[in-house]
Amino acid sequence: MKKKANANGFVPASGTERPGCHLINQIRRIMRLTGLLLTVCLMSASAEGLAQRISVTGKQLTLKQVFEAIERQTDYVVLYSDPVLQLSRPVAMHADKMPLDEFLSTVFAAQPQLSYGIKGKSIFVIEKPAGFTEIAQQVEIQLTDSAGHALPGATVHNRSRQQSVITGHDGRVTISVFPGDVLVIRYIGHEQLTLKITETHIREKVLRLQLKGETVVLRELAVVATGYQEIPQERVTGSFTRIGRETIERSTGMSILSRLEGVSNGLLLDRNAGNPDQISIRGRSTIFSNTRPLIILDNFPYEGDINLINPNDIESVTLLKDATAASIWGVRSANGVIVITTKKAKRGFRLELSTNLGISAKPDVYYTKQMTSAEYVDAERRLFALGEYDRNINNGYSPLSPVVELLAQVRAGRLQADEADRRIAEIAGHDVRDDLDRYFYRKSVQQQHLLTLSSGGEKLKNIFSIGYDRGLNNRVDQRSSRFNLRSANEWTILGDRLKANLDVLFSQSRETTGNAAGYMPRTPYAKLAENGAPLEVMTLSTLRSSYTDTAGQGLLLDWKYRPLDEMQRELNRYDQQDQQLRIQGSISSRIYRSFEIKVSYLHSLGRTDASTLYDPASFYVRDLVNQYSQVDHANRTVQYVVPKGAILNESFYRQRSQYGRIQLNWDERLGTMHRLGGMIGAEWRHDEQTANNPPNLYGYDAETESQVSIDDVNFYEIYHTGFYSRLTNTASRSKSTDRNRSVYALLSYDYNSRLMLTASARKDESNIFGVASNQRGVPLWSLGAAYNLHTLLPDRKEVLDYLKLRTTFGYNGNVDKNTTAFLTSKLDRSTSLWNMPIDVILNPPNSTLRWERVQNMNIGMDFSLWNGRVGGVAEYYIKNGKDLMGYSPVAPQTGVVQFYGNVAATHTAGLDMQLWYNWTPKRAVRLRTDLILNISKDRVTEYYIPPGSNTDIVSSLGIVPIEGYPINALVMYAFEGLNDKGDPLGRTSRGVTDDWGDIQNGQDRNSIVMMGSKVPVQFGSLRNTISWKQLELSFNLLFKFGYYFKRTNSFYTGGLIGGSYQYSDYALRWQQPGDELHTTVPAFLYPDNVNRNTFYQHSTVLGLRGDHIRFQDIRLAYDCQPRVKGISGLQVYAYLSNLGIIWRKNSQGLDPHVLSGYPVPLQLSIGARAHF
Repeated sequence: MKKKANANGFVPASGTERPGCHLINQIRRIMRLTGLLLTVCLMSASAEGLAQRISVTGKQLTLKQVFEAIERQTDYVVLYSDPVLQLSRPVAMHADKMPLDEFLSTVFAAQPQLSYGIKGKSIFVIEKPAGFTEIAQQVEIQLTDSAGHALPGATVHNRSRQQSVITGHDGRVTISVFPGDVLVIRYIGHEQLTLKITETHIREKVLRLQLKGETVVLRELAVVATGYQEIPQERVTGSFTRIGRETIERSTGMSILSRLEGVSNGLLLDRNAGNPDQISIRGRSTIFSNTRPLIILDNFPYEGDINLINPNDIESVTLLKDATAASIWGVRSANGVIVITTKKAKRGFRLELSTNLGISAKPDVYYTKQMTSAEYVDAERRLFALGEYDRNINNGYSPLSPVVELLAQVRAGRLQADEADRRIAEIAGHDVRDDLDRYFYRKSVQQQHLLTLSSGGEKLKNIFSIGYDRGLNNRVDQRSSRFNLRSANEWTILGDRLKANLDVLFSQSRETTGNAAGYMPRTPYAKLAENGAPLEVMTLSTLRSSYTDTAGQGLLLDWKYRPLDEMQRELNRYDQQDQQLRIQGSISSRIYRSFEIKVSYLHSLGRTDASTLYDPASFYVRDLVNQYSQVDHANRTVQYVVPKGAILNESFYRQRSQYGRIQLNWDERLGTMHRLGGMIGAEWRHDEQTANNPPNLYGYDAETESQVSIDDVNFYEIYHTGFYSRLTNTASRSKSTDRNRSVYALLSYDYNSRLMLTASARKDESNIFGVASNQRGVPLWSLGAAYNLHTLLPDRKEVLDYLKLRTTFGYNGNVDKNTTAFLTSKLDRSTSLWNMPIDVILNPPNSTLRWERVQNMNIGMDFSLWNGRVGGVAEYYIKNGKDLMGYSPVAPQTGVVQFYGNVAATHTAGLDMQLWYNWTPKRAVRLRTDLILNISKDRVTEYYIPPGSNTDIVSSLGIVPIEGYPINALVMYAFEGLNDKGDPLGRTSRGVTDDWGDIQNGQDRNSIVMMGSKVPVQFGSLRNTISWKQLELSFNLLFKFGYYFKRTNSFYTGGLIGGSYQYSDYALRWQQPGDELHTTVPAFLYPDNVNRNTFYQHSTVLGLRGDHIRFQDIRLAYDCQPRVKGISGLQVYAYLSNLGIIWRKNSQGLDPHVLSGYPVPLQLSIGARAHF
């Protein structure tokens, strides 16, 4: 339709321009444009109007067609002139209910000679004057997650201009934009956000944006915490794995380590890791030295029990895996570094309350296969007939099983055979596991509660948390509790030029076991109770029932052992209390531009108090009192050498650490393309550990804290044996002090967020090394480089979102504190032939003792495809251990035959891979798969002492290094079947043989087989997550491949004679000629042959593959949106864990994690987490 010209001279589409001079027209256009721009700047467009939506589809649409669509679908009028249409270009549009402002920005982004403005309900279209250059506008991005937490280190990429910026620590950044520009915002671990800039965005100046977290966070590398600094993920060159809060809180384990299993790329939890925590990062980096990764808690090393840390109070965990990532920690970093960061205060007031309750099934006491009671009774009859028990029977007091005692009574003529058979048949019908299941085990219960208060303003931020956890274990006499209190404060003074921090952390745990002595049934038919009343049972430490019935003629204490009574009354109560207090503070000042100096200090106190209180009614006290009782039967008097009161055994451990650090940080921008950052610092550390084991307290009275002195000098007759002995009441005390000082530096260079270069160096010094000062320190260093290749690709290629290549090389270190460069010795308790003191040399002098070093090379790739649909990390690494501690031969005239020093080397190579795939992006029901795959193969490359006999290799309890083979390898005797007598056969270079002694004591390596590594070579997890609206379901599978373990429940005669009955294959043993064709279980042999037993128990027939896939857990969570004032979020969830093995390589049905005992039972946890 036609429109009349308005006051600004604009006419309808069919109007014509008035004639006039070209210069006048140009000036008029400039005036019109100026007026229009001023008007636009002053006016405020209606949000409701701009929210109107347009639907237009076409490839070659004219501008007139576009304007007609606007007028047809909205209440806006488009004003323009005919010459304007002549300057326009056809546009391709596919708009489906697109907001009007976004629609206009898209249309005019393709019109280089036109501009537009909005006033009221009118849209003005004009020509840009010649020489007119549009000015870029500055907008501030404020980026948070769905919970309102700032997202530092996120990348904001202007795809239209090929420019990128990174958000600061507060999640804010400023970027230059034009209308129509497309911003792509990435924060790994969250969904990518694509935003087209409109006029409305420019007018608002500040864009507050939220990124939604991925349902399952695979690669939460946003800001990497190293303990010294925080680095945006985009700028790192090293190998890091970051596990964020959402992933940590997915599990409900009481320990942080249990929550990391299956979600941490490169981290393995396995009993053969070589340390009490059973953890390793990228395999083993040493042979005999400490294998535990360094634990960092809030920027300082943590020396206490890691189970004291409350996992619900943790914000993130970062694994430092390669030289660049970990070398800044120097000689403590060869095994990797685990950096734990607790939750920090945010702006505003926040309150969080989390609670959960977990209940597990009773343990499966029937898991371990064993001989039936009837089979064991038959074996006892056979051994009785062979005279195995005669020695014990004849001395009158040694313990006898109920069956053997009945058989002995029959032989002595004190009992009829028929009656004995009847009683034995009744005994053989009982299974002790029924009593254990009924009386000793229960469903476990665990509770976790945490309250967190956070407040933050411009000058002060504070977070306070208090946590209490309590657990009732599967054993009815075991319970535990943990209490955590934490306060973290941050003051900002003089603007942002001066900051101060003060953090206080107190943790306390307590573990109690009512029956510390425990109970292991001596026979499979032991009966623990009759109608609930505790019964006497026999063990190796008890005496014969018929003897204790009359021993002492009433003058001695009750000498019966009733394990159920001991447990129910907690007569042997063990208590352990651990405490950890950490006070740390820092002051930092920005002295010039980005240059900041920071001084930090940590004071840490740790203590462990353990005690075992033996009640006067406990069997331990009664047995000890009776043994040393000096009885005068004639006068019916008793002299008690051991008081009849309680006995208290205690131990104390104290740890004190002081850690000081001064550090200069900088992060300078040099122009618009270059960035230079780094740090340089020095630190000192002083650690003290004291262990005290005082003598036992006899006759102890807890109410009065009194005790009775004992005679531990003279010898006394033992009542039942007639031998003489004296009480031992030893004590010990030890103290160690460790002082270290270090200097370190790190430098990083960034070119246009594309090329990153890093270098780091550190030198640690300790007086345990060398004599000369230049031998006391070791320099460790690393170099790294990374390149963001996706910045080189044309914008039209939408397949590749992100591609980064990186590589590092350098050295990490390790130290074995059990040795020193100086001669150390210990005064022996014995004396020489000349009655002179004897000194035992513990460590010969070694002036060349050095730190262990690990050469580390890493090549990595990070990528993301199809708008975040596919992505991951792939890394290949090589670790070469140098100067590793080991044993080496020396000349005998030195007084020793070997010494412990830097004589070994190892090689490790592996692959860390982490992938994710979003199957249904942008759909109501979303499915995501996360895969972690780790491969780590190691071998010994140098070791100076060759292994000795075959038994030294096969039967050793520790590591026996063999060049060319895995560090922790399973080596077994070659098994060649059974002969026609049921004896196991081995082999030598001469052929098959049953000379087991020759095989074990010889050095013929044809007799042994290297099975493989005891540690999984390939391991990882597969996690799937399904989400719909506020509902989320996820489940996790763990797998471990490429390793071996030894089965320990196969029958052998020596074990049966010794009283063991937990054999799964007793019924399969060789019993007659021809059985060797279908069984591998040797025959029962009496008398026993030790070499035969040892050979079979370490033969390849018992070596099994440990490969398995485990159903680790399943979790269902619902994020509520309560309409209750003050509650900003509420999540309720259910978590089911330990669902069992779904596939295993071995055919025995064994769980490789459980060599004895029972698997961890199924557990169900329910919980809630509320934010206020």
